[in-house]
Amino acid sequence: MNRLLEQLKNFDPIECAVLGVGNSLKGDDGVGSIIAGRLKNVEPLYVIDTGTVPENFIGKVLSTKRNVLVFIDAMDFGEKPGSYKFFGIEDIDDGDISTHAPSLSYMLEIFKGGGEIQAYVIGIQPETIELGEKISKRVEAAAKDITDIFIEWVRCSA
Repeated sequence: MNRLLEQLKNFDPIECAVLGVGNSLKGDDGVGSIIAGRLKNVEPLYVIDTGTVPENFIGKVLSTKRNVLVFIDAMDFGEKPGSYKFFGIEDIDDGDISTHAPSLSYMLEIFKGGGEIQAYVIGIQPETIELGEKISKRVEAAAKDITDIFIEWVRCSA
């Protein structure tokens, strides 16, 4: 079984908010937004494409009463492009790996002390985040895998 699927099975999809983070004008940097778009109609998930400003959605996310937040973002964690990992909030060091470091770090800090809310990040290793580039084949393949894993998780939980 896929490791990401194993990790997601620890949660009930009805308790989960998925937040895609990304800038589609910068190649692989838009992968979180792409995945959010693909998952937006997958019930019972609550999915938001936050673009490059996840902090602007704090109120909206908190009003959903979902207690598991899963951010999806391009992150440089030193592996091959298209690799992806599930990070617990304690695994994130004050923004040193996210391409949206200040925004995502700020969001994670807000939820660290919350107690009732659990926050996680699915990081996807980018190949290119240059302005004007398209998503790379490896990161597109990862986006498809992650989307399929989420759909399988929801289906298995029903």
